[in-house]
Amino acid sequence: MNPDQVKEFIAANYSDVVCWPLDEGWSFWYRRMETAPGFTRRLARVKWRSGGGIEFKRGMTSYLQDRTVREKITSRKQLRRVIDEEIQLWNETFGV
Repeated sequence: MNPDQVKEFIAANYSDVVCWPLDEGWSFWYRRMETAPGFTRRLARVKWRSGGGIEFKRGMTSYLQDRTVREKITSRKQLRRVIDEEIQLWNETFGV
């Protein structure tokens, strides 16, 4: 999958996730954009890597583990699982 395919899938399947363009990809925010210091709503970021392929950064997992967590996405099924997990972590951490 490329970043635009990831964006199209998320936009079509997750109405409460906002897709925001980056220079070479997309960032995905849960419910609304929050850019103040200490923001907590970014679910993921997907960008083209300089060496080719994509870089998918798991936003909530990275936030909770206090380190950058990246995952290579190879299918829509895997993408759905990862986004569902990130939303679940957000809800468990910040409440709904």
